Amino acid sequence: SITNALIKLTSTTSKKVCFLKGHNEFSLDNQYQTVQQILGQNNYKVNSIILVGQNAVPADCNLLVVPSSSSGLQESEVLAVKTFLNQKGKAMFLVNPLDSNIYSSLLAEWGIKIGNDIVVDAQSAYFGLLFDPVLQMYSTQAITSKLSEAVILHTSRSVGPATEIPAGLTVDWLAKTGNSSWAETDLVNLTKPQYDKTADQAGPVSVAVLASGNKTGAATDASADQKTQTRIIAI
Repeated sequence: SITNALIKLTSTTSKKVCFLKGHNEFSLDNQYQTVQQILGQNNYKVNSIILVGQNAVPADCNLLVVPSSSSGLQESEVLAVKTFLNQKGKAMFLVNPLDSNIYSSLLAEWGIKIGNDIVVDAQSAYFGLLFDPVLQMYSTQAITSKLSEAVILHTSRSVGPATEIPAGLTVDWLAKTGNSSWAETDLVNLTKPQYDKTADQAGPVSVAVLASGNKTGAATDASADQKTQTRIIAI
């Protein structure tokens, strides 16, 4: 699903996909080797970049992938990423549960809400996978419109449209879990999580979103060329 989203986020012509590294996150050398192979087979150039000590994302980077990390980005890195996005950049943020909410404030500027929680799925619990939710609902966006089968995520947190969306942007959910799931906010007592209706978000829970448009203060034309829009996936 992640690879499909990466391919759809940009055009089908040869593009460069840049994976941010330097924060003890998953890397192309290990966990993302298969993703790199598939992207290469689809005519994408894939490499890792380090923004520490740099003032900008490389100009030839068509898509920036920011893996989840517990250590966070330095202020200069955040500024470089923000500048990239404000210049109609395309990016994908992978936000694992239990990692620090290092992207929450950055993504909030683009109408994306990152929950401080972990998704629990009673349906997965039947197979001993309590924290591996089953995706059962997909949006009609091009990225997910052809998905129909259930997909199991290896842990997830809630990721959805914010209550207030900045002018000029459109934020849509891409995938949701089923009715048997919830977003658990008690991250201390996870041995036997229990749904708390006063604190937890009931399912279906959105775990992936797409934000697109320009923060210009004017509504975005839905038919506008993607090249003229910032596009962000968070999952």
